[in-house]
Amino acid sequence: MKIIPGPPPPSASSPWPILLILLFLVLPVEPAHAQAPVDTDVTIEALLSPPFPYGMSAAEEGGAVAWIQNDQGVRNIWVAEPPE
Repeated sequence: MKIIPGPPPPSASSPWPILLILLFLVLPVEPAHAQAPVDTDVTIEALLSPPFPYGMSAAEEGGAVAWIQNDQGVRNIWVAEPPE
């Protein structure tokens, strides 16, 4: 059986203990109150407020397009025509 020697014990002149202590003292620690607050107040108004278009349709001639726009729970039909 072969015995493999381990590393020598740290001596008093070794800088490693001092470096480890300094490393742990200098590490930045983020306080718990530094986290961003979480907004948990979700309402129906907030969910319905962003407008979004859907149901786009184009005319066969003339280049006009129409779509339905839902804005705060109200649906509107929008029509756009190219300039003449």
